[in-house]
Amino acid sequence: MKEKEKEEKKQEKKKSKISLSKIITMFILAFFCIAMSYSFYDYNDIITDFKINFDKKDYSTANSLMVSKGNFNPAKKLLLYTDLKNYFSTYIDDLMSNYKNNSLSDEATLAALSEVERYGVVNDKVSEAKKKVPLLNDSANNFSLGMKLYKDKNYVDAYNAFDKVSNFDDNFLKAEEYKKEVINSIKEETLSSADKLVSENYFSKAISLLEDNTKYYSNDKDILSKIDEYKDEKNKFLNKDSTSKNSASDSSKNTSSNSSSNESKSNDSSKNNTNSNNSSDSNTKTTSVAAMTINANTINSLNLTSDTSYLVYVNLSAQKTYVFKGKKNDWSLLKNYSCSTGIKGSETPSGVYTVKEKGDWFYSTDYKEGAKYWVQFDGNYLFHSLPYNELKTKITDYTLGKAASHGCVRLKVEDAKWIYDNITRGSKVIIN
Repeated sequence: MKEKEKEEKKQEKKKSKISLSKIITMFILAFFCIAMSYSFYDYNDIITDFKINFDKKDYSTANSLMVSKGNFNPAKKLLLYTDLKNYFSTYIDDLMSNYKNNSLSDEATLAALSEVERYGVVNDKVSEAKKKVPLLNDSANNFSLGMKLYKDKNYVDAYNAFDKVSNFDDNFLKAEEYKKEVINSIKEETLSSADKLVSENYFSKAISLLEDNTKYYSNDKDILSKIDEYKDEKNKFLNKDSTSKNSASDSSKNTSSNSSSNESKSNDSSKNNTNSNNSSDSNTKTTSVAAMTINANTINSLNLTSDTSYLVYVNLSAQKTYVFKGKKNDWSLLKNYSCSTGIKGSETPSGVYTVKEKGDWFYSTDYKEGAKYWVQFDGNYLFHSLPYNELKTKITDYTLGKAASHGCVRLKVEDAKWIYDNITRGSKVIIN
């Protein structure tokens, strides 16, 4: 009897343990279900907010959500790739449909495709879409042409080809590096040609040759020094020859010797008279666009042209940006903006440029600043808005009217947007 009671108690304890185990298991399962339900709910908020921000082109906020939110959320790890792939596939279809209907420019389409590409989930589809954008095909052709011209040592045409490579092109950075090499070669060739002209006493022609090529080497100290050197040599030569002419006691030998010199000087002087608009003498008009004083009163006497109906002039000393509209010697001042150019050590380069690419936003991790409505005129030099924080929610520096940038030309947000909306690719930009 006792044995039977013991066996019954043993069975009851065993049943009790099994029941407790079931309760614990059910509790764990319930907790897991609740946790997963919450993780799915939290992930749904993240992916929804991401799509909203991406759709309205707030790419920085969208990317921040992907990088910083729900990194330990199992639902995110489980579902994100598939959800992004489906979303971006539809996004690209809609994007290319709008592009085909002329609702989007080449630049805007490529900018959106580049943002999609950074997530690496539909790169094959991005590549196929890019092939349908002529700007990128033209850019690739220009890069190939630039490489051929560079190998043929046709540096000027090579520069022009590399200059047309889009910043959306995979070879853009290579093109920028080749442009630097080309510029050095153009500089060397120009200096060599100028030295030869000076050796033959064609000073004005040598000076004009250096000044006319400022498009390539901008505010280069070597070139500026050479120009000053040639001007000094020219003045000395002219003064010396004038003195020689007024002297009646020159010997026959000296007269014969100076005859050749005077002939050379006469040739140079003749060049000055024939090309008075291309001379740097004090009594003629300067041809160095980088040294021109441009305003509403002078612009129509400088023979300035642009490939579009717009011309933009930045006055570094006044910290002003002027927009003119019209054509050669028939320009009208349209806009007058206060701006901020580069600080000492990061100066905005003087020279003559053309508008290239555009974009509605960029962010520099080096400077921890971004800006809206950028318009490229030379490499990394841009017109753009006052600087913003990474989230585009706050302007970080309101300085205008004095040097404050890292080399770009800063403008009020509304002024930068006007230039972004109206100044087209190919418009001339002059900075001095």
